[in-house]
Amino acid sequence: MFLNEHQSKKLFAAAGIAVPAGDCLGPEDVDAYAPPFPGPWYVKAQVLTGGRGKAGGVLRADAPDALRATARTILGMTIKGHAVPFVRVEPATDIRKECYLSFMLSRQRREMLLTTSHRGGMEVEATADSRKPLVQRVPLDAGLREHHLRAAFFELGADPAGWAGFRDLAERLFRAVRDDGLLLAEINPLVFTGAGQWVALDGKVELDDNVVDLRPDLQGYYTPEHHGAEENAARDAGLSYVGLSGWVGLLVNGAGLAMATMDLLNFSGLPAANFMDLGGAADGARMRRALDLLFANPKVRAVFINLFGGIVSCAGVARALMEALGAERAAQPVVVRMAGHESAEGRALLR
Repeated sequence: MFLNEHQSKKLFAAAGIAVPAGDCLGPEDVDAYAPPFPGPWYVKAQVLTGGRGKAGGVLRADAPDALRATARTILGMTIKGHAVPFVRVEPATDIRKECYLSFMLSRQRREMLLTTSHRGGMEVEATADSRKPLVQRVPLDAGLREHHLRAAFFELGADPAGWAGFRDLAERLFRAVRDDGLLLAEINPLVFTGAGQWVALDGKVELDDNVVDLRPDLQGYYTPEHHGAEENAARDAGLSYVGLSGWVGLLVNGAGLAMATMDLLNFSGLPAANFMDLGGAADGARMRRALDLLFANPKVRAVFINLFGGIVSCAGVARALMEALGAERAAQPVVVRMAGHESAEGRALLR
């Protein structure tokens, strides 16, 4: 689950990391908004994609009327295919130095990667002096150590007076990654202010969906406005769903089988319209909701149901399909493959 900048900063603040004051505004909030902090202000598009600044989604305003006009302009934008549902308004920061700091889980290496750079902002890798960011491997069992922190701080090239503050911030960020099940925690830029404080001026967070399922308190970071109606309906029904650009609707049980099926369709010139995993604990209501999502999607011209029965009964899915269709023929062609638990019964019902 990806978080926008505003939600990422809420998580950082909960971890004790300094962030600028800020308000999140939707279209209905703009006209009556009076900023509670002095200007000038920056108005920042809240979307789950990069490149906001280049697209004009981060703008400065020096007066309240200009702030509201700027907010309305940005709320009408689409950035890399993402409509802007919210903007974040925050006061300007007295920046003395910009840097980069992130922790990312590497499944391949089975450890965390701590990345730091002496510069922050857009295109961190493309430095004029060809100096690449420093990437350190942090073992999951041993955790963050003093030598990681010292090497990271030396890479920043910051004033030695900022060492204690940087060390505290990096340790707090690592604890948030570990305790909240973050796959990515990025601060770009991390800035050192005129007051001698390290502040997360921007943030990007990815939460592990498996951890979110176990932690009801993390569910509050989910922002339905960043997702389509199908994805929100699937989430409410407990389905794993991702909309894609193709025209073959998929219903599969098991993520591995779903991805293999999607690959085979794509390689055969039959692009998938979605990824949807029915899961192992699907009841009749969940199966019915999954089928409703497929048949209601205007992009779907054919439906492929690929099941390997285990915990899920193929006969149960067949009954759900019959209930979804009623006495009517399917609006789109439906191809069903069944194997495993009660597959013979399921095929008999469909025939």
